[in-house]
Amino acid sequence: MHEFEGLLFSRPEAFSFCIKLEGDILKLKEIRGSHTSPEEIDDSPLTAPSKRILNIFPAYKKVLHGVNIAREIGMYAITSECKHFSDWVLRISSLSEAGI
Repeated sequence: MHEFEGLLFSRPEAFSFCIKLEGDILKLKEIRGSHTSPEEIDDSPLTAPSKRILNIFPAYKKVLHGVNIAREIGMYAITSECKHFSDWVLRISSLSEAGI
């Protein structure tokens, strides 16, 4: 549940706005649709979100493409789709508010 690429499955169509790579957005949507939440896609080292993305978009680079895709999706969509991530963000925010 803690792989960065899992968060990108919050809105698979964002891939088309950020990268011009050979690949199939519909396959990403199918993967997303077969799981209750993007966080549940990380179910095995062999089928981890990054592996799935690389199988569809072999030229995908986390640092180059991942950040732009996440920016396109936005925090609201990611936290709406990913409860564990949302809870983590809230905990971090509460530490800041508490002056820690």
